[in-house]
Amino acid sequence: MFRQLRLDGVLLVLLLWFFAPVAGANSALTGSWYNPDRDGEGFHIEILPDQQALVIWFTYPGPNDDPEAEQAWILGTGSVTDNTISIIDAFRTHGPVFGPGYDQNDLVIETWGNLTLTFSDNNNGVVDYSGSDGEGATELSRITSLANQEDSGRFPVGMSGAWYNPDTNGQGWFMEVLSDELALLYFFTYDKNGNQAWSLEAGYFDGNRVVVANTKSGKGTRFGDQFDQEKVQREAFVNIVMEYDGCDGGWARFETVDGAVSDDVPIVRSTSLSSAECK
Repeated sequence: MFRQLRLDGVLLVLLLWFFAPVAGANSALTGSWYNPDRDGEGFHIEILPDQQALVIWFTYPGPNDDPEAEQAWILGTGSVTDNTISIIDAFRTHGPVFGPGYDQNDLVIETWGNLTLTFSDNNNGVVDYSGSDGEGATELSRITSLANQEDSGRFPVGMSGAWYNPDTNGQGWFMEVLSDELALLYFFTYDKNGNQAWSLEAGYFDGNRVVVANTKSGKGTRFGDQFDQEKVQREAFVNIVMEYDGCDGGWARFETVDGAVSDDVPIVRSTSLSSAECK
């Protein structure tokens, strides 16, 4: 995760089949996590209804990736049992290109491997992983928690979750409502060569909108044992406005910081959290 975020304060239509709106699961685990010794990568976790969870790992290319690739993300859903999230067949994607020319028919989904997240308490845990890029383990420390409904003001904390445009299946946004003023937004997409890309930043509420300036992309290092946080370069990517018509739909308007690419697309909800009803 980005240390500066703590100081400053989808996704896929295929996944809808897994996202029934975790009774009995520890919904407090929803939020953003990272290993302080690996600043520059991290995890977004959503505890869903019916003892399910979504985990997305924003990280860097592995040994089998395109040498020109600069980022990677691994996504999966799995079961929640006591203090453990178990994900079998997490996947990677590639193919479409960023911007108005995005073609979901180019989307390729490949099985990556397995993730097991075990938590010692609501603020600490470990991820064991085994996949096409290697195997190992990394510690987890919490960075964000969702606001309580009474602390989120007039913007419902239940707006948190995954959102996407059905016409651009394969990319999307994850939002965490953190307070009555602040939300964290992730954007998962692709670069001009069809390699995975991600960025994130905190934004502020303006009526029914979330306004996020200069989302940050991490680049410069590689996956697993090849990760070096001293090589991580943080680059501004896009400005985003998420405008919501209600609890289930709205619009995403984004433009790269250099003004070269912009788009305005309808969005719908992809996940609902077990702990945060939208009303």
